[in-house]
Amino acid sequence: MKPFFFTLLLLTVMATAASAQISNSLFGISWNVGLPLGNTQDFIDKTSFSGVSFEGRSWLNRDFAVGGMFGWSIFDLVSRDPIQIDRPNFGGTISGTQERWINTLPIMLSGYYHFSRGDIVPYVGANVGTYHIIQTFAIGTVSWETRNWHFGVAPELGIMIGLSRTSYLMATARYNYAFASGKDVTGADGNSYSWISLNLGLGFTSF
Repeated sequence: MKPFFFTLLLLTVMATAASAQISNSLFGISWNVGLPLGNTQDFIDKTSFSGVSFEGRSWLNRDFAVGGMFGWSIFDLVSRDPIQIDRPNFGGTISGTQERWINTLPIMLSGYYHFSRGDIVPYVGANVGTYHIIQTFAIGTVSWETRNWHFGVAPELGIMIGLSRTSYLMATARYNYAFASGKDVTGADGNSYSWISLNLGLGFTSF
């Protein structure tokens, strides 16, 4: 699946870069830090520093903009905590050294309201779309993996700080919530995922 992810990343970058040529538009790239919550934290209670996101937006008027966002974050943990497994042909509590991963791939449509236009631009945003989530569990020579598409939402707060006439430093806090879909890697239902992503990056505008 990794070639698929890199291809999708490349296509997204090309598409959003092309859209940034439209008047009153922006293309941004950010480094994401993920703080797990809820079921995500139950499986991996460790901050993720492996995340990246790309976004593009075009202004409809002075305050409102619409666009899209694509990202990739990886949560991983080596744990010895006991875990309950309920899978076909296997059920019970497992203990021992385990490797756990959650790969999250959000693909979202976005809307933004900007409180000003100038060197400092605070804004609020709402993202809605889908998350492709790959959850992996490995112990010894045994490993299991689930891949599910989830409907999700991600409200955000952000600020753009002007560095030049067409470039901004961007800082964003985004709450990600992927609704339950299918089963998780342990065989349990109700596999919703949530986390807060703290994002720092650069935005380039065409105005």
